[in-house]
Amino acid sequence: MGTADPDLTGCRRLYFDEIPRLARWRIVYRELPAARPGALPVIQVLAVGPRAQMDVYERAALRLGLLDPEDMS
Repeated sequence: MGTADPDLTGCRRLYFDEIPRLARWRIVYRELPAARPGALPVIQVLAVGPRAQMDVYERAALRLGLLDPEDMS
């Protein structure tokens, strides 16, 4: 992977790592609206992984259909 930054508008990310203040790992997720009034919204986790070479963001974009898997190296 390692292509251009995918457009993940509407998604959020959490940073974490075993070593405080490094934050090499990411959770990419989005909040979906509640299915009906009074219900809780749904948190959809799209990808979890290291930030290195933007792989975690590309994996999330693939799952959202924003990238073509055949275009990936």
